[in-house]
Amino acid sequence: MAEQPVKQIDQSMLTGLLRAFDDEWFMKELLHTHAPDESAVMDVQSLFVLAENTLRGSTGIVDSVVNPNKGSPAAGASTGSTVLKPPKDGFKPPLSTISEIGCEITCKALDTEKVRETMKSVFHELSPYSWVSKAVLTLSAFALHYADFWRLAHVHTFDRVTESMAILKGLPAITKPLDQQKIQVFGVLNEMVKTTLDMTECIFTALISAVDHYKGRDLPTFPRKVKEIHKAIKLDYECFKEKKEEIREYQRLQRLFNAPTVNVELIKSFFYIKDNPRPLSLGSKKVTVESLRRKNVLLLITDLKLSSDDHSTLINIYNEPKFKGSQYEILWVPVVHEPVAEEVPSQFKTLQAKMPWYSALSPNLINKIAIRIIKEKWHFRQESIVVVLDQQGLVVNPNAMYLIHLWGWDAFPFTESMGKTLWRDINWFELLVTDLFFPKISEAIKAKKYILLYGGEDTKELEDNVKKIKDDGVSIEAFNLEKAQLFGTRLESCMLLQLQTKADIHDSLMQDILKLYTSFKDGGFAVLSRGSRVVLNSSLVLVYKVLAQYDSWKEQVRLAGNTFDSVVVEHHNEIFKQPRCHHISIPNMVGYTPENVKCPNCSRMMKGIVNFECCHGDPSVEDLEINKSPE
Repeated sequence: MAEQPVKQIDQSMLTGLLRAFDDEWFMKELLHTHAPDESAVMDVQSLFVLAENTLRGSTGIVDSVVNPNKGSPAAGASTGSTVLKPPKDGFKPPLSTISEIGCEITCKALDTEKVRETMKSVFHELSPYSWVSKAVLTLSAFALHYADFWRLAHVHTFDRVTESMAILKGLPAITKPLDQQKIQVFGVLNEMVKTTLDMTECIFTALISAVDHYKGRDLPTFPRKVKEIHKAIKLDYECFKEKKEEIREYQRLQRLFNAPTVNVELIKSFFYIKDNPRPLSLGSKKVTVESLRRKNVLLLITDLKLSSDDHSTLINIYNEPKFKGSQYEILWVPVVHEPVAEEVPSQFKTLQAKMPWYSALSPNLINKIAIRIIKEKWHFRQESIVVVLDQQGLVVNPNAMYLIHLWGWDAFPFTESMGKTLWRDINWFELLVTDLFFPKISEAIKAKKYILLYGGEDTKELEDNVKKIKDDGVSIEAFNLEKAQLFGTRLESCMLLQLQTKADIHDSLMQDILKLYTSFKDGGFAVLSRGSRVVLNSSLVLVYKVLAQYDSWKEQVRLAGNTFDSVVVEHHNEIFKQPRCHHISIPNMVGYTPENVKCPNCSRMMKGIVNFECCHGDPSVEDLEINKSPE
């Protein structure tokens, strides 16, 4: 009987594996087999130790075959500098699962047309295990087969018992003389095994099959693919460790922000103390955070811009003797947005030089995780904020900048409760219309004259009408807004302070401020008062129309019971035509924007529409508005 020719292995097996790795749909199909079960929990570390010991010893044998000049290690001995590790005492490996997986990856390895079916079978068998367990179980099954092959190969090839065992195990290659080409193939395969072992340490599942009678045409491609995957997974693993550390740091800082026990504990978390134990600057000195212990601290949080008005106000506060006497300090925390621009160092130094108080030594020392929490918890975006901490590090005001804009030092100690107290002692008109914006207006208020405040474009005709009214003997003073940006900031601070203290959006105070702010943002406002008592709060266009028709209603002022302001209001209401849609503007304040606002004209609830506004880089007026219109 003629000897049957040895069946040659179809080299498409490795090609099929490579295609499977690149087939996104197929890989997703394998992922869907994952169905972890608590009953499938095992000691993965001990199993990996056994698999690693087995493969390290086996690859050492292969190295001695490929490079015989380096010497041959004794069977079962540790190779090179590798020391075999013991598993935990009493560890029992899941033998049946390893046996099943071993059968899938060895007995079916020669059927090159069913590579994907074999992979599916392996994944289904491993479905109840975690991803780490899947990887180590597969590696263990392969380790048994690989070690069997090379321990038998390590025995003298003329040993008849070894030859018979090899045939029974389906390892006929051991019984044949090794040619040089096959030796090189084994060397490439051995390097791939080492890479796979390293890759499994980075938590990755791989499928390896031993190949017999293989000439290696496509084999170099497969190890390269595995190395590419290994490299990518190693990078992902490093990213994972970094993210895991970030999560730990985020949780740690969250606990500090929520429940600090002393102020320096919280403040230290803002900085990379390990990079510099003296992260603060005070004048020309480098100081530690401990300098702020038992101090009430105003955290000035900004980007690398601070308006000259805010800077001037803070300087005045800082120089007040009572400020230092009450154990208060200011600390500047600069927040630089990614990516960092080249001009940042010079911008930082320029602004830092203007600050006599504590500041960060460098923006690079600010903990990025702390910046994230500052944005989330204290709603810092772009506008400067001042967070007030007491001596324990508790927040007594998440943003005192509104108080500072409105009252300056008079708002000391800048707590939220102080803001509520100050509101009770003054009306919004007196708070807004200071001599800073309307020179000598305080004199007109004290004299209880009629006061017309207005701002916008093309106001000359309105001014001509006011002159005509004054010539008729009406005691009225008109004030044109010239410092629009400063007034807008003060007006926003009024509204945002009310929102911060959870004031009722529908009360008369908020309605007046909303109405004025909307007119101001829409291009023109006009307010008529008698002393500090506001009698008309409307748009510039409407009030102009009323005053332009002065000749038609001025005689009514002389009638018994009428006053100038009552006639103006009556005529205003007559010519006012309610628009089809009415809107009010609310400055953006993350965390404080009201969900429901009632229309001041028809009392229906309004719907919110977000408008984004760009003021071309001017930080004093840039804004995001939430416009409310009737449903």
